[in-house]
Amino acid sequence: MSIIQLPISSLQLTILRMIYLNPGISRKKIIKKYNSNRIFEERIRRLEVSNIIYKNKSSFFLKNKKILLYLNFYLILKKIFNV
Repeated sequence: MSIIQLPISSLQLTILRMIYLNPGISRKKIIKKYNSNRIFEERIRRLEVSNIIYKNKSSFFLKNKKILLYLNFYLILKKIFNV
């Protein structure tokens, strides 16, 4: 189950790391450094770098079909536990 929670944990860890490295940082500066557009762009970049997706013109495609196994596993768990 912790694999499914990685994106949430990653966000939380990033914010905690920013606070640790910049004691007293304001909420405004955290949001400026790590806003939703930046989060999206960073996640897309990571998926491209890890060869899970690729971009063709303005569309994204799965490059690594093994990710479908994880996705289907997640969807099955969601149905089993009514989440």
